[in-house]
Amino acid sequence: MTLAHATNARNIMAAREQGVPEGSRKSRFEIAVMQHLDAAHNLAWWMTRNDHDAADAVQDACLKAWRFFDDLRAADAKAWFLAIVRTTVVDRLRARKQYVELSEAAAIGNTPPASGTSDVSRVHEVLAGLPHPWREVLVLREVEGLTYQQISVVLGVPAGTVMSRLSRARDAAHAALTAAQEKKP
Repeated sequence: MTLAHATNARNIMAAREQGVPEGSRKSRFEIAVMQHLDAAHNLAWWMTRNDHDAADAVQDACLKAWRFFDDLRAADAKAWFLAIVRTTVVDRLRARKQYVELSEAAAIGNTPPASGTSDVSRVHEVLAGLPHPWREVLVLREVEGLTYQQISVVLGVPAGTVMSRLSRARDAAHAALTAAQEKKP
């Protein structure tokens, strides 16, 4: 196995243990973290509902991840990086005193990153209308495909809390989509 074939932190750590030359810190960082930029931007956008703020938060998170990259011991670089992104977004919003609950964010009316059919628009509206903890867990699971354990790491809550939030989020989203479908002419 060469470092070029390593696709996540687990492979990088295994390569270290096997004595494979590591190359530059930059290349290890790119292999472990930079492949998750799309997931990071999606999470940041759903938290801020603003492309510019999301991009700024991801950039700040990348700098933090770079600074603390040598401390990465977790086998899952994606969860580690998304936890940094989430914390960065929350810190930025708190600093600006603009930590907006989703009901207020829905009223802002920003366009979702990928607009499309009316069904997609309805799904975006439903997600925007969910309480923040539910939307966050639903996006991480259904959009980003993280496991319960990975979400637990990102959010810093027990896996049981992740499961209950996800269940409530799915129930609320289903009810809202059903109601929207019934109103549809």
